[in-house]
Amino acid sequence: MNVYIDATFDSVTKIAFIGYSDKFMAITGIKKIKAKDINEAEFEALKFTISKIGKDNLFLTDSENVIRKSKSLNIRIEHIFRENNIADIIVNAAKEDYHGKFRAYRGKNK
Repeated sequence: MNVYIDATFDSVTKIAFIGYSDKFMAITGIKKIKAKDINEAEFEALKFTISKIGKDNLFLTDSENVIRKSKSLNIRIEHIFRENNIADIIVNAAKEDYHGKFRAYRGKNK
């Protein structure tokens, strides 16, 4: 199975959303984490995905850093362009949902 992986990262809060998806978004996963930078978040997305669905997949990422760091993991992984990364939709939706809830909370408590 082809599995797309991605992450978003906020450099101020250090909050990242990591996630994965198959081509049809039938199999997805999302998680909020703290990370030091986007490279750490992207690699955590790969580790999270492996922990949930195993190594026996083709992992697709828009991060060259993840490709380099994953060489010791004995997995199949390929680089894709960001605009072709379906997981980008998943992680950005989670980020927007989180920020929307945060703004609504702040609005009620001013």
